[in-house]
Amino acid sequence: LAVQPVSLTYSRVDGVPIGRHLRPFYAWYGDMDLLSHAADLVGLGRLTVTVSFHPPVTIDDFDSRKALARHCYEQITRSHSDALSGRIQPMVGTSGKWDWIRWRLRPRLNDLKGLRRAKKGFASPREKRASARVDSKTAKA
Repeated sequence: LAVQPVSLTYSRVDGVPIGRHLRPFYAWYGDMDLLSHAADLVGLGRLTVTVSFHPPVTIDDFDSRKALARHCYEQITRSHSDALSGRIQPMVGTSGKWDWIRWRLRPRLNDLKGLRRAKKGFASPREKRASARVDSKTAKA
């Protein structure tokens, strides 16, 4: 049986490195629903993803499944660390048919911090301005 470890690293949003405070928005863990999580990712900004294909190994090269799992874990962890630190430079390609994503309104960092607590979704700046206008009109009346 051949196994090829593959690692995905989300390293930048709109060209800015992702810090520890933003990683929970991009990590898929626990009992999270994949589709709703992927839908949230689309609205967070232009994402740089580093995909690393590690050398394939066979189970015959190891004494047990645990040794194979440990080897794969170490390779993926090392690759993830290298990608986050900038030692792996991602290949940049053209976005092709998905080029429309760049024109979507993106949340500001303060919106992301509020989302972590509220989990209600993002309001675009246009929606925020519209709600502020409505609030100011009702305050005058």
